[in-house]
Formats: sequence, structure tokens, C-alpha cells
Amino acid sequence: MSGRGRTAPRLLVFGCGYVGGAVVEASLAGGWEVTIVSRSAERMARFAGHPRAAAVAADLATDTWHRRVPTAVDLAVNCVSGGGGSPQDYRRAYVEGMRSIAAWAGSAPPRTFVYTSSTGVYPQSGGETVSEEDAASMDNASPRQRILLEAEALARRVPAECRVVLRLAGIYGPGRHYLLDRLVDGVRVFEGTGNFYLNLIHREDALAAILAAYAASLPPGAHTFNVADGHAATKAEIAAWLAARLKTPPPVFDPSRPSPRALRRLGPGGAPPHRLVDPSAFKAATGWQPAYPSFEDGYLPILDMVRRC
Repeated sequence: MSGRGRTAPRLLVFGCGYVGGAVVEASLAGGWEVTIVSRSAERMARFAGHPRAAAVAADLATDTWHRRVPTAVDLAVNCVSGGGGSPQDYRRAYVEGMRSIAAWAGSAPPRTFVYTSSTGVYPQSGGETVSEEDAASMDNASPRQRILLEAEALARRVPAECRVVLRLAGIYGPGRHYLLDRLVDGVRVFEGTGNFYLNLIHREDALAAILAAYAASLPPGAHTFNVADGHAATKAEIAAWLAARLKTPPPVFDPSRPSPRALRRLGPGGAPPHRLVDPSAFKAATGWQPAYPSFEDGYLPILDMVRRC
């Protein structure tokens, strides 16, 4: 990760979870000065003692961190998680946290601001291909989608020369491989249905997309892009492929037993999300290409690690 205009460019990262931690690691390796704002002092502890890393333990939705971060930042990245999963937690993390960022940026605008949103803003459930214009409206959105859309709208108005909303598909990678874990644990009956598309993005490709949004020198203003590997497969297809590599029978899906995890993802009509997320606009604007362009490419090294454990 290289910076522009300064020997040691400055990065401010909100959130130090699965993606945020990877952003911090990559930027430190690239010579950046990094400040992390997170509720979790435990997650930030792995960067303690690094000469170019500073950690600020704070609730993003408050203003307690505003005077504890640099006043000149080349890149600010908001990749916070939902903070627990309840509607109140989501609103505080996504909407109120974004309001706080906008208030801070009013007096210290970063050059580029990147917000990692979600392809969960799309309501389609009929197998359609969706582009950035196909997000739900506030009238037909689910409660969770409304929160995501509201946070995106705020992100597009954050004081910064360039604001980029990246709608990330389902993130997987080392340490995050739910379907594989269940198969390894011997689960043979999966709750719900397996006949809907899973749009995925490997963590390393999500990280590369964040860096590409900065390095591409996009025109000033607000931009919204999908970030997915572009080769979605159904949940049943992915589970069967993984089971074959583990030399176990493919799992059976039981629609009469919906899981709480699946229920959180149902669209307004009660159908699971079933669409193909098109990342072509982001590729054209930045030159980004996924290093793992399919779930097979991404899971093969993970399977190797699981077999060695």
C-alpha cells in the first residue's frame, strides 16, 4: 500500500475486526502511519508497540475520539461491524457512528473516505443480476436494509474530497468459513434451503478493493460500487463441493428448519436473497481484479490449512 504526497501517509481505520485488522496490517507493512478507532481494546492489542500504529479505544457513535486522532489524514476507512446484531446495535454502529465520522471530518476532512457497506441492500430474490442502481428503496426495504441505506447516504456526504461506498459481498477467508466449519464438525443436515446464490468475496480481495478505491484516484465526489468475485454459486453447490473435497456426503437441506442466521437475511417478502451481484463497474473504474475469482479458488488454500490442523 503506497501513499501520495507524504513520506509517511496517514490512515485512519474505524473498526479492527476481520477486515479492519487486515487493512491495518497491510498499511503498516506499506509504511503508513495508522490510527485505529475501535470499541475493542483486545483486538487492537496486537498492534501495540508498533512505532507507526496508534490505538484509540472508543465508541464510534460518541465524539470522545474526535480530538484523539490526527487532523490530517490521507485515507479514512470505516469498516465497523454491527455491534451485536439487534436493530439498536446496527443503528448505533452504522448510522450514529457515521454521523460522528461526518462531524469529525467537518473540521478535518480526509482526502479519501471509504465505507464498507453490504450487498445486503439488494432486495432481489429471483436470481436477477443486480448493479449499483438496484438497491432497495426506503419504501420496500427491510428494517436492516433501511439502516444500511441510511448509513450509505450519510457516507456519501462525509466531508472528504472523494467518498467511496463499497458494497461487499459475503466475506470469507482464513478463520472465517462457516459452511466448511459445519461440515468439518460433522453436520449433515443444514437448516433452510440451499437453492439461492451466495455472492462472496475473499478477505484479501476485499482488502485489495479498499486500497484500489484509494489508489485509483477517482474523481472528486461520491461513488458507490459492488465488490464481489462475480462468480456466485448456490449454497448447495458450494456445500457439495466442499463436502467432496472433505470426502464426506453432501449435506441435506431442510427448509422446515430455518436458522436464526438465515432469518436475518430474508428479504421483505420472506424469501432468501437470490441474485447475482455485478462488480463490473468497480473493475472498470479502478482496474481491480480479484485474486480469488471464484469460491473454488478461495477455498482451496483454506482446505489445505484445515487438513494440516
